[in-house]
Amino acid sequence: MTKRPLFRIITVLYLFLIFYISSLSQPVKLPPIPEFDKVIHFFEFGLLGYLVFNSIESYNRKRTELYAILFSIFYGGLDEIHQYFVPGRCCDWADFLADSLGVISAVLIFSNLKKNLKNYGKN
Repeated sequence: MTKRPLFRIITVLYLFLIFYISSLSQPVKLPPIPEFDKVIHFFEFGLLGYLVFNSIESYNRKRTELYAILFSIFYGGLDEIHQYFVPGRCCDWADFLADSLGVISAVLIFSNLKKNLKNYGKN
């Protein structure tokens, strides 16, 4: 059995989790480290990029990378717009940038790891 259906279920649940957390007027308290929320955004959306990549993976790795990156960045933009309408939250371009960098980094790293592991097995 392929893992793809499991990744799809986890991805959809994770999308709902991101939306739920973004809907909270009082987000989780973070350590008083400057710009620490950007680190959280980076890894939060890096995980989303990884999940989306594994949910839609096809034989064309570059196309899969592109679709995973575009979808995840689009969702990050929607998340920031959504926060604009939540009392106590705001739409922040720096958060969107951290989301996007996390997505791009994760998708490219895991895509190349997967490719290298597949090639390693052939040698």
